[in-house]
Amino acid sequence: MLASAMTLLGVSLPAMVSAQVVPPEKAAGAGPANVGVEDIVVTAERRESRLQDVPISVTAISAAGLESRGIRNFASLDATVPNLQLNNGRPDGGGSAAAATIRGVGQNDFQFPNDPGVGTYIDGVYLARSLGGLLSVLDIDRIEVLRGPQGTLFGRNTIGGAINITSKAPTNEAEGVASLTYGSYNRVEAKLAANVPLIDGKLAARMSAGYIRADGIGEQIPTGLELGIENRKIVRLALRGTPSNDVTIDFSIDYTNQRQNGGALFFIPDFPSSAGLIENLFNPVLAPVQNAQLGLPAASRFDGRWASPSRYDNYGTAPMRDNLDAGGASLTLTWNVTDNVTFKTITAARALEARISNDLDLSPYSVIQTDDTQHQEQYSQEVQIYGTLLDGKLDFLLGGYYFKEIGRSRNFVPILPGTLDVFGFEISQRADLGLNVNNYAGFGQFSYKLTDRLKLTAGFRQNYESKRFSRKFTHIEGGDVFIPQQDLYKSWNAFTPKFGIDWKASEDILIYGSYAKGFKSGGWNPRPIGANTGTTPFGPEKIQTYELGAKTQWFDRRLTLNVAAFHSIYSDIQLQALTTDASGALISDTRNAGRSRLWGAEVELVARPVPEASIQISGGYLTNKYTELNFGTDVQLSDKLPDAPRWSFAAGGDYHVELLGFGTVTPRVDVAYRSKTYRDGLNSPAITQPGYWLTNVRLSIVPDAIKGVDFQLFATNLFDRHYISYGQNVKVQGYSVAGYGRPRELGVTARYRF
Repeated sequence: MLASAMTLLGVSLPAMVSAQVVPPEKAAGAGPANVGVEDIVVTAERRESRLQDVPISVTAISAAGLESRGIRNFASLDATVPNLQLNNGRPDGGGSAAAATIRGVGQNDFQFPNDPGVGTYIDGVYLARSLGGLLSVLDIDRIEVLRGPQGTLFGRNTIGGAINITSKAPTNEAEGVASLTYGSYNRVEAKLAANVPLIDGKLAARMSAGYIRADGIGEQIPTGLELGIENRKIVRLALRGTPSNDVTIDFSIDYTNQRQNGGALFFIPDFPSSAGLIENLFNPVLAPVQNAQLGLPAASRFDGRWASPSRYDNYGTAPMRDNLDAGGASLTLTWNVTDNVTFKTITAARALEARISNDLDLSPYSVIQTDDTQHQEQYSQEVQIYGTLLDGKLDFLLGGYYFKEIGRSRNFVPILPGTLDVFGFEISQRADLGLNVNNYAGFGQFSYKLTDRLKLTAGFRQNYESKRFSRKFTHIEGGDVFIPQQDLYKSWNAFTPKFGIDWKASEDILIYGSYAKGFKSGGWNPRPIGANTGTTPFGPEKIQTYELGAKTQWFDRRLTLNVAAFHSIYSDIQLQALTTDASGALISDTRNAGRSRLWGAEVELVARPVPEASIQISGGYLTNKYTELNFGTDVQLSDKLPDAPRWSFAAGGDYHVELLGFGTVTPRVDVAYRSKTYRDGLNSPAITQPGYWLTNVRLSIVPDAIKGVDFQLFATNLFDRHYISYGQNVKVQGYSVAGYGRPRELGVTARYRF
């Protein structure tokens, strides 16, 4: 079915990109507004452009598109966007950590000094940490997913791509919307947004707030603690001032508060342990001691008897905590210096505080737990000047960027506690980590029209980055410092150019080709096993991507069909590798130890065959192969990159029906498919997810009797498919941990526009 669908859509065409756009009038329930696919304006090139005129592989989803599909959390985007994977990454990262992978390139470790491989931007401001990245959708104007390296205009850590989020801006019209959702697991979502003109034509404010709460989907069986609950509050205030026709000043401030239990993790036995510590140390010596303390039978051991009885339940007993406070403020000034030249500055500051506690052995025993407290703050300043010169033949953008990040973490990791008293040595540890980053960049992009239809583009970005990483490791029980305070420093330079050509074959057909480079920052191993481990920094990852694409519209713009094909050379991949210290002893460390080639394609189709109906279909193909691996890596040449399924497919559609004397109803169905997906770099079978389908349905109702009111009935994961969303191989202790996607949920939303 998948192969035939892709053939029908033309996956063999040279390339692809697209946007699912629902007219705002239709989203509000007023009926179909026109017979064509609505245009959408994006900022994929850091200034507003019509999506179909941007020679970049990008999917854009408008606010109406988010509403019609019921996308409540950014984690749901990967069911819509081809070659995108979004999940929580490592199980000890909590429920808000975002591990984004685009075209096989990303990062799943939340702990600094690791950096994301896909950059997330909110209103032009880069989010440096993956914690807090899986934000709830609140008052969003559009989301753009840019595939491939965006190392010229977006820069830092966009080696895989960028997720560009644009919030709704204040306007001079008094309006608002309030919604209330109730659903499975006692889900309650209350959201409010109001736009208020303050000084007519000069100042406007937009305020939005949201509350999300849902019961757990699983439990710790011995303690009865609910797992996988949701409990989040979000507020945002935006001001827009227009002191003159040429100047716009935007100020926004936001805050998110999250208080949740940990995730509903699944225990998969894989004994014997690779290190032998469970069989040779814990079970014969420590388990009997803990049995007496816990009231377990004397013959109990840490083994397969603690396998999870269902996908959301486990036998853990340690505290589970997933708390986050995150927020920030930004000030953007846009000045139209002349009719052809614009100057913009973006000044921003953000901070987060998180505490994440996890029972990672998922059993009554104390084998391994984590309790991590993190603080991070960041400051950035960006300056841009852009416009058109030479009678409209030259489009240009020049800019400068400064970014500073300060972070600290205290992470308690009890590992086989009790060894000190019994054996005289200790594995349990407390890590005190610090991070200080400075990043400077100058960038530019120039597009010159050789003819009215043919355009050449050249861009560059020169990056300089310095990192200072401090670490100190102390044994928890004995209190001795086994890795004394170390201050590690390294700086890097990276030049990331882009070259492209595009040809406007007709008003509705754009064909383009491009070459681009990207990089992801270097750093140090945040989990060393000794004072001599992790002191040598690993360098940045690098990628080169060649892409061909076409953006087309047909039948009086009733159909949009965009395609893209790419080939990437992914080098200096950061992998765990066995190396030697000064004494010649083997140690495990992080190194630039791999090189891979990736090939793939995307196709996206948006159609409006009749005014009452809309259809969206997308598909992605991706294959990858390691071509080089350094000696000592656990990864094999035959392995595949994690979170990089070969096939991704999505299809959805709705039909608007007018019911005389009642109002309108719009049924909608969305299906998504992902082929076999490896959830770690070792391609561990226990956490490899076979191909699976997901189905969501939605029914929107707009009654004539109540003006401004509409209702939506919805079901997500309609057929209650079981699928592993993220996982971690802990074979060193004889098991794996998996996090399953959410079960079937039903609900109803009532919304009032005023």
